[in-house]
Amino acid sequence: MGVTASTDTFYTGQGRSGYRNYLPSFKENIYRDMQSAGVRNFEMEVACLLTLASIFGKRAGAVCVIIANRVTDEFRITDEYQIRAGRVASEAVAILAGWDRQKKRRRRRFITPEA
Repeated sequence: MGVTASTDTFYTGQGRSGYRNYLPSFKENIYRDMQSAGVRNFEMEVACLLTLASIFGKRAGAVCVIIANRVTDEFRITDEYQIRAGRVASEAVAILAGWDRQKKRRRRRFITPEA
């Protein structure tokens, strides 16, 4: 588990050269910078999903399966990774549904695990 960085591009946004080997200078040390910030994952959709959910007053979340190590340039994915991510997401939804029932019973707009 860790911090995720969301970017809108597959190449330059993730520190890889784009068309005609273009890479903005501020992206040259992106991996080192992200590691220093505790980032464990790059992805391309979650920021948009969370923004839209917020705009429309909905809840949203993300569970990412990490398949590539950009520092070592290794790629690996198994069915088990995807199955585990699905289980984590399902458990999170179940927990939130339980909290929703508690909110309704207690007639509260917000609830925390301690409340």
